[in-house]
Amino acid sequence: MADLEQNEVLSGVLDKLATRSDGKPAAAKTITRRRATLHAAIQYAVPLGLLPANPLDTIQWESPRSSVRIDPRQLPNRSTVKRLLAEIRDFCPWLEAYFACLYYAMMRPAEARHLSLDNLIDLPDEGWGELLLDGSTQQTGARWSDDGSVRQERSLKHRPDNTTRRVPADPELVQVLRRHVELFGAGPDGHLFVTRTGRFGRPVPVAYCKPVHPNTVSRVGAKARHKVLTDDQVAKKLAARPYDLRHAGITFQLNGGVTATQVSEWAGNSAKGRLGGLRGLHRGPGPDCPPGPHGSDGVGGGL
Repeated sequence: MADLEQNEVLSGVLDKLATRSDGKPAAAKTITRRRATLHAAIQYAVPLGLLPANPLDTIQWESPRSSVRIDPRQLPNRSTVKRLLAEIRDFCPWLEAYFACLYYAMMRPAEARHLSLDNLIDLPDEGWGELLLDGSTQQTGARWSDDGSVRQERSLKHRPDNTTRRVPADPELVQVLRRHVELFGAGPDGHLFVTRTGRFGRPVPVAYCKPVHPNTVSRVGAKARHKVLTDDQVAKKLAARPYDLRHAGITFQLNGGVTATQVSEWAGNSAKGRLGGLRGLHRGPGPDCPPGPHGSDGVGGGL
């Protein structure tokens, strides 16, 4: 344990934490998480008298910067998103609103899984509405949860517990959500996207009703992609992940002239975190910017 007080030893440990098993550099978020775990483990030794202080607090070691960038070819433009949503409405209509939330409201998949009737604070007959997000539903392994559950209800990312985030609802999203509530309603606990059965998307009995599984979302998204996109677009991974819709929505807002600070607030991200991945995709307002807090149809590899 005393060896950790030597800078060269501790630097070597940190270098190992910054490396994947195949020898390649680990992602910046992975490094941060590993360092935090190491810090907690070493800190445990301090009150036991094994170390006078935590050497990680004073070591001069710079974490490698993340080189991850989002490929603009993976981000669908607005017209392609509409075609994907129309296809989903055709064969799995109770999940159309889920995918629409990822794009129009820039929600994370776990935030969309958490969406309930209480979050739909304003869905007018026409025009813009508003959502009030208050949490996320994460899918985890039973061994990694405190109570053995495969789901965990958490606060919004980058927000303290019990805080909320207001997001404007695009008029098209408003209509999709209104249609969802009218046709399919919500699960027994008020959540919109739950386990359903049959063509009409009826929620299963209370004892079996759970938030829609990420695997179900992935299957629906993959089926829509293969129906709508060309073989070349599928091969280039256009809209391959639900997260690609969120990133496309963020970039759409930026290209429409909405400030990075405002978009970050709506998307629930720090400006630093968002721009790090979307750098190079912001091209400024386009010529066809519609009114309201959104922008032109100018990103990605869609048609």
